[in-house]
Amino acid sequence: MQHYTRGEWSQIAEQILGERLPGRPAQRPFAESAIQNYKVGARLQLPDGIHWHYCQCGDGGVAIPMWDRGMASLVVPQALAVVGATPAGSLTVIINDANVAHGRDYWANGKVEIWATPGDGVFQHRTIKSSTPSNGVSVTLTLYERLTNALANGDGLEICRCVYAEVDQTNAVADPTQKSIACVPLMPVTPGYWFWGQTWGPCTLAATIGTMGNLAGSRQVYFNHHDGTILTEEEAGFVAGAQPAGYLLPDSAAGAQTIIFLQLDP
Repeated sequence: MQHYTRGEWSQIAEQILGERLPGRPAQRPFAESAIQNYKVGARLQLPDGIHWHYCQCGDGGVAIPMWDRGMASLVVPQALAVVGATPAGSLTVIINDANVAHGRDYWANGKVEIWATPGDGVFQHRTIKSSTPSNGVSVTLTLYERLTNALANGDGLEICRCVYAEVDQTNAVADPTQKSIACVPLMPVTPGYWFWGQTWGPCTLAATIGTMGNLAGSRQVYFNHHDGTILTEEEAGFVAGAQPAGYLLPDSAAGAQTIIFLQLDP
């Protein structure tokens, strides 16, 4: 019989119940919070099979008419560099993040790609477990997995925050067609507040036109990035390269179906 460690049991629980911050209360779906209760990007899986991820809303917020539409991720990658020599096997990396507005865990659950010389083929891709606040010069990243190659001072890197660190309604952001949908809120959200966004499972979304399923064999649905609604490929307004949202769930012989199986992040 397999005996899991306490840490492994905690990891299993956090994959279902979400990684809650120390001393913070539980927060259920359809509730928002001005104070962060879970690690950004934390995953919540309910017995009904629906999956959620913990998000922070951007400046636009979610008004009542927009609650059943996709929200775009506003995170932008940055090119920074390694500070100091770092040995192979290390779980920490110091980077030259001088922005004092970047508090504790600003980079948590984000992604970093580190290289010694561009084009040398030695790239190390890691997910960030946690990060210290910027001291005005640097930030220390703690990684989920150890480095396989040593790093030198000045090695280049590209770093990007967790996709759920800042999400907003597509009609509230600039260039929405150049942003990807991260979640569906299913509730009004106050700007800057923390909430659970649905990312997987049965979901009813607002449709661009509302004739989805009228055409035989048309089951795949896509996001209209201008307003976060969904549409099928044959509908007016469809743009090649649009982000897939999932597929139609019910019998659509009568047409105009909007219940889909959302497929963003399981």
